[in-house]
Amino acid sequence: MSNRTFPTFCNQCGKLINMVEMFGVWKAYEFGNGGPHFCQNSNNAGWSIWKLGHKFTCTMDCWWCGKRVFFHTNGNGDAVLLEKLGSPWVVHPCWEKHKKEQDRMIKNLESDLKKAGYDGKKKKFNLVKSKASDVTIKFKSNDVRILDRYLEKFCKCLVRQNISFRGPHLYPAKQKGDIRTYRRIIKIPSFENLMNLECFRMDVPGNIEMSIE
Repeated sequence: MSNRTFPTFCNQCGKLINMVEMFGVWKAYEFGNGGPHFCQNSNNAGWSIWKLGHKFTCTMDCWWCGKRVFFHTNGNGDAVLLEKLGSPWVVHPCWEKHKKEQDRMIKNLESDLKKAGYDGKKKKFNLVKSKASDVTIKFKSNDVRILDRYLEKFCKCLVRQNISFRGPHLYPAKQKGDIRTYRRIIKIPSFENLMNLECFRMDVPGNIEMSIE
């Protein structure tokens, strides 16, 4: 069985890296050469979402269904997704449904917060941006290896063109009969002549479906 992999940015130094799953554990590797990633700027992380030491609420879109929700922690290792703020504090159903993915998604959230400039001190933060300011690029395929190889190439192209992006976000695979569909999402700023970018002129493998919203 091959290892699952996807490109992302290091939470600490901001460098583009590959995350590789080995025996159920995700590890960081250098982008391109495959060697282990040893962060040279570990002091830049500054804070951890698990050890904030104070209450924190983040307005965001659910990782699984896309609905507007509220991530909340008391800052002592606890976490939950809420439907809305205030009594009776209803837990968002996706939170319980995807228990096994919670830790990985929270790590992604921490990375997104750091990229957005959160300093670990504020008690509230809004990660939601207007739809007009972001373009969502969706990738789907039945072959996870080809999908992630192409996604790595696509992200590398964005980096070459100095285009900031959020993600890739990994969404749970959908099973239909014997076919499993893997999904990835990237968000980039919207601007004129978007489709003229080199990244969108690359050949897309036939078994990958890419859509732009």
